[in-house]
Amino acid sequence: MGTLIATHAAEDFAITLDYAQGEGDPTRIFRTAIGLINAFGRFDQELLRGFDVNLRSRLALERVEEGSLKILLRTVLQSLDDDALKSGDWKKILGNYLVSAKYLLLKYLEDKTAIDNDPEGLYRLSEEIQKEAEATNLKGIPVYSAPSRTLVVVEILEISVALQPLAAKDRVFFSAPLRPPVEFNKRLSISQAGVDALLTERLPSEPSEAILLVKKPVFVGDSRWEFLYQGKAIEAKMLDTAWVEQYRKHRVDVPPGSSLVVTLKIEASYNAEEKAAMPKYFVLKVHRVMPPPDLDLGSSLFFP
Repeated sequence: MGTLIATHAAEDFAITLDYAQGEGDPTRIFRTAIGLINAFGRFDQELLRGFDVNLRSRLALERVEEGSLKILLRTVLQSLDDDALKSGDWKKILGNYLVSAKYLLLKYLEDKTAIDNDPEGLYRLSEEIQKEAEATNLKGIPVYSAPSRTLVVVEILEISVALQPLAAKDRVFFSAPLRPPVEFNKRLSISQAGVDALLTERLPSEPSEAILLVKKPVFVGDSRWEFLYQGKAIEAKMLDTAWVEQYRKHRVDVPPGSSLVVTLKIEASYNAEEKAAMPKYFVLKVHRVMPPPDLDLGSSLFFP
């Protein structure tokens, strides 16, 4: 696994699964592959928002090679506004950027056993990804924002969940043109408390993305759901009525211990003595369900 790939385009990458034959659940390799592809696809789409809201991304399967399961993928980009970016080669340039962002993330995780106490490391990772965005020189107005800590932590969680079905001797590698392969870190341990600590910030004045651990969902009426958020129990009113209706009709599965990735609004009022009253929480949008890291579910990778 020490050779460099030089025969593919810069926007190509591969996931290679070296698995122990005859051991464990035979579906584990495919479940991990699906989980990683889904996680990378969502990561790409979120990163593209920093360039233009009209950009769309999907991963295309180039081919699958025998021996170790090697899945070669290509980033396919589309813009609803062809004049949004100034370079005629923007698809190639952005595809290379998205591969670089994945590579930086996996290199950061390579020697970690936990990220719970590493907010500075996550900040540096976001800065490195921002520098890769700046190097594209694609935006007419050269303002490039770093990916949010929430986005990075969510991506790390999803990768961790995808790797859990693997057997002890299984290994997974990421490879891309002109870069040495990097191994996915199966030793990484992530706790809900650690996630809450990493995402703890002062109360936002504007809606922001958050991860809420579900304590008590509600099937009837418009009662508030109970969650854990930043280490404390809260009640939040679910304003994403379309998602709630899908949940009540059992079209969305929320297993015990799951978290929701949401857009959260917090309203904090003050009394005459300028003391903060109990904040109110509102879930404006549910983006997807995240199964608990220790839950062994094949179908959970297909949750919205």
